[in-house]
Amino acid sequence: MPRCKNCGHFSLFLKLSPEGLCDSCMPIVDNIIGSCARIMNDSLNKLEKSNDFASRLQYCNALFENAVRLQEYEKRGISTIKPKPSIFIEECEKIKKDLYHQSISQDKVC
Repeated sequence: MPRCKNCGHFSLFLKLSPEGLCDSCMPIVDNIIGSCARIMNDSLNKLEKSNDFASRLQYCNALFENAVRLQEYEKRGISTIKPKPSIFIEECEKIKKDLYHQSISQDKVC
């Protein structure tokens, strides 16, 4: 019996998208994924261009928060972004760690 990967609704005659979403969930999930992907893309671009510690940390946090939001869909088997949100989360943690190390190193020099 078909079951929506998002809401869990099931019915013998339920039509699902290729992603396994019902007609009610598909536009909502697509909108959320698109919104998170745009924010992540903007944050990543700004993170790469910025030299300010506080700004870079802010952009990294925005990346992390949206990746966590998308990871919930990843866990349900719904395609979101590439690389997968779980990969972004790991990378954000590495970036934060590097930022803090750089900040500490700069404080010692001053």
